[in-house]
Amino acid sequence: AELKIYLRNLELHFAGEESSSEILSDIETRMAELFRIYGVWQGSVTYLAQDPEVEVPASMQAHADQLGKVIASAQQQGVIDKLPIFAPYHLDQCGWLANRYAEAVPMSAERKLQLFSELDPLQRLESVIRFMQKS
Repeated sequence: AELKIYLRNLELHFAGEESSSEILSDIETRMAELFRIYGVWQGSVTYLAQDPEVEVPASMQAHADQLGKVIASAQQQGVIDKLPIFAPYHLDQCGWLANRYAEAVPMSAERKLQLFSELDPLQRLESVIRFMQKS
């Protein structure tokens, strides 16, 4: 019953959106927990375990610092609500950092699916960073 209410609220929220890709992109950025959806408009949901807490290695700290500066700047300018990034900010965690970059960096839906399917947070962050460096 809760899921039906949630899906109905999503439907109402996105009624004015132009395409299903915009809807799916917005859902990706707003969900606190990762889940896998089977189907586009209807489907079953399988919740995935939360990422284990893996600290960002020193060699990748610059990427955490960069995102931290974006967040701080948005807060200072009073536009934090315009960012598709929501508190709490776990800039020290590989999984959280990898997910935020994967959501923000332009890439194909197939590539995003590959990244979000990687269960090891450090491997996911390394993959996102490699993708950004190639782009």
